Amino acid sequence: MGIPRWALPAALGGVLAFAVTDAVMLRHRPITPRPRSVPQTRPVGVRPSPFERVQPEIVRIQMLPAPAMAPVEPTEAPAPEAVEAARRGRLDRVISRIPLLRRWMRHREAVGTEPPR
Repeated sequence: MGIPRWALPAALGGVLAFAVTDAVMLRHRPITPRPRSVPQTRPVGVRPSPFERVQPEIVRIQMLPAPAMAPVEPTEAPAPEAVEAARRGRLDRVISRIPLLRRWMRHREAVGTEPPR
């Protein structure tokens, strides 16, 4: 089984179509900048035209003053025993969710031995 005779001309036709489309779409079109209009003053009391673009004057102001930061007093570090107890509490919570380890903990408590560390 080989390539049909029509496949090569169809592929070349597709490539040619893409090339022509790209050439037409990407041809150089001179870009002319829009002329900027000079803002004109109008008499007071006359309503502005709905078709005229008005550039609003944006003024940024800070509504709230910057917050004053209170000095932070140093606190004492917790005792190492309290940190160890908290860590053990988290570990026991994790172990209590694993059935095999839960049995091991019950057995360890019954025997009264601690696992080696």
